[in-house]
Amino acid sequence: MKVIFQREDGGKVFESYDEDISNLLAILKETKGIKIGMVEYEVLKYELEYFRNPKKAVTERELHIIVQPKYI
Repeated sequence: MKVIFQREDGGKVFESYDEDISNLLAILKETKGIKIGMVEYEVLKYELEYFRNPKKAVTERELHIIVQPKYI
């Protein structure tokens, strides 16, 4: 499954493929935050999107996570 971390304005922060999202969703529900590299982000919302891939003829899923950097 593809996981996309993006800012509110739509800019991509990070993208990852072939992820097992069950643990990631559990962490997001508990903490509402995540650290990517040296930057900590607050998770504003996340949504699971389904779409049909015309080349593979299968339904694929993407997890979109909207984040905002935490400033100290």
